[in-house]
Order: sequence, then C-alpha cells, then structure tokens
Amino acid sequence: MKPLFFLWLITFGSLNTAFSQSQIYREVLVFAPEGFSEKLEKQVKILKSDSKGLQERDIKLSVYRITSKTLTRYKNLNLSKQNFTFILIGKDGGEKFRSTEVVSLVKLYSLIDAMPMRKYEMRKQ
Repeated sequence: MKPLFFLWLITFGSLNTAFSQSQIYREVLVFAPEGFSEKLEKQVKILKSDSKGLQERDIKLSVYRITSKTLTRYKNLNLSKQNFTFILIGKDGGEKFRSTEVVSLVKLYSLIDAMPMRKYEMRKQ
C-alpha cells in the first residue's frame, strides 16, 4: 500500500507542479535554423505587430535558433535542424498547434479563442 501511495504522490505532485507552472501563460515557441531565416523574420514581425493582442491572450513568445544544444534541450518536440517550426503551447502545458509555415495572427487568435480556458477568460472579463 505504501509504494502505491508514494507512486501516486510523485505522479500527481509532478503533474500538479507542471500545471501550476504553465498556468500563467500560453507560449509560442518559434524555432529556426541557424543563419538568416525569412520565415523567422516574418513570424517575429507578425507577432510583434500586436503586442496588445498577445498580452490579452497571455502569450509569451520564445524564439530559438536550432543548434545541437537546442535539439537536445527540446528533444521531446521532435524538431528538425533544417525546418522553421512554430509551436503553440497551452496553459495546461500541452502542445495545441504546430506548423512549419508562418502563422498569421488571425490563425493564432482563432485557435486560442476557441480553447475552453480562453472562452472562460473572456467571460470573466
């Protein structure tokens, strides 16, 4: 009985910790190959054009160049060293959307605004 309780405590405790850490914001992860990337430039320009919209939806933007170190750190995301990759992570810490193409604000906002947690946030306001 004790080992089961211990296992439950570790599992539930770690899920709870992960959830509380990711509860604060949604995250957009943008990965691009080293060197010049037209897609990266376009994507960052699009996202930075509406800081109010990003803030309203609790979006944190993180941009990374794909190096061996990045691939190791984010190995669970199955990134390709040659491809631009856009990933939306929800407040629950789960991957909600992935694209190897530049994502418009209309697409990003429609994805987020359709999420149950975002609908709840909009009703609360």
